[in-house]
Amino acid sequence: APPCSPEQRERTVLTGALMKRSRTAAACCCTTSTWLRRFFVLKSHPLSLHYFRGSVAHGEARGRWDVSGCAFRQLGTYEGQLYSFEILVAGRSLRLSAFTKEDLQEWLAALHNGAATHCNTPPHK
Repeated sequence: APPCSPEQRERTVLTGALMKRSRTAAACCCTTSTWLRRFFVLKSHPLSLHYFRGSVAHGEARGRWDVSGCAFRQLGTYEGQLYSFEILVAGRSLRLSAFTKEDLQEWLAALHNGAATHCNTPPHK
């Protein structure tokens, strides 16, 4: 593959709000899960998913995952969320949910297409 330009490496593939599953340890030694609305940005190289608190990409990202080469799958209805999907990242499961079926299909397609076509050249230093 030809080398990637800086613009290709930094290209935003998809942005939007998703629900993110969050697990919290309770004082009684059990864990509870909640779904929190977060704003996500999928970037092209390395294929990475960034998330922000709130409904826009404002300030520093709260988290970032390199999702190139990761497995992902649609979960259907999961814990009351209708349009759920999962990304397996470094032995961990990141569970997300879209608000509509169309959004779910768009995110899954972007992840699949990005995983198949992201630049294979390491970033310039």
